[in-house]
Amino acid sequence: MKNNKLFDFEVKIDEEREFRILQITDFQPIDPSQQRYIGRLKGDELIPLTAERMNQMLYYYIDKLVKEQKPDLIIVTGDQIYGEFDDNGSIFLKIINYLNNFNIPWAPVYGNHDAESKMGVKWQCEQYESMSNCLFKRRELTGNGNYNIGLFVKEKLIKVLYMMDSNGCGHGTTYSYVKNYPPYNLDEKLEPIPGIHEDQLHWIEKSVKEIEKEYKVSNMIAFHIPPDIVPKIAYKKNYQSNESGWNRDSFIPGKTVQALDDDFDDFEDFDEFDEDVEEQRPSEERGDDSDRHNEIRDVLCKTVRQ
Repeated sequence: MKNNKLFDFEVKIDEEREFRILQITDFQPIDPSQQRYIGRLKGDELIPLTAERMNQMLYYYIDKLVKEQKPDLIIVTGDQIYGEFDDNGSIFLKIINYLNNFNIPWAPVYGNHDAESKMGVKWQCEQYESMSNCLFKRRELTGNGNYNIGLFVKEKLIKVLYMMDSNGCGHGTTYSYVKNYPPYNLDEKLEPIPGIHEDQLHWIEKSVKEIEKEYKVSNMIAFHIPPDIVPKIAYKKNYQSNESGWNRDSFIPGKTVQALDDDFDDFEDFDEFDEDVEEQRPSEERGDDSDRHNEIRDVLCKTVRQ
């Protein structure tokens, strides 16, 4: 792992084989002792979050995956905590230390719940940066944690991975590095403007062009909040019973993710979706509905195709 002018981080394996990435996401453990007001939680949510319960509900499954898959890199794509129930930061610290103890490079992005904690995103970012195996970088872009990772097999670059904040929490976007972390005020009602913002898109595009000067390589982008295209792809592939959005009742177990794999591997199909599917874009930057999301669609699709 190291930094250079093209990559924020590099992860290399020294043998000629497939590079293995394990993605895990949405842990969201709830500590009922930290609920902000009585009645917020009900039923099983009120069971104390003991070490045994964390093992049973979370660590057991991650341990099993890591042992089976033997990943070279772990990416953690948001909602590592349910921030509203971790105002003292104790759950966050337990989780990142747990991940770090695998002694495998791991790379997180923010979800829509992480930044709800009263500890604030500045503190959280500092904790990520203090972890010896954690790949995480703040830069002057919207959100927190936007960076890239070069993946190498021996000395050959095989993929560039972009880890992006999809800005799902108003507090995470407002109280951020690029805005010099103003005093955190959770009482302030902030509506998130979710999506990949214009400055983030421009950074991705610039980075891809710079890398293209030296390497011919494909790219991936990892972020928390899925574009609107995802349920539509799943519906088209008959893996979801409707295309109206993220209604878990409409998912066909074990199929929705495969729909994405199918469609993103078939770029002719993807072009078909380009024509009539609107992806996420911050509402304040939208024009008419007819051309909404064009730039984010073009940049993300082009980047994935490289």
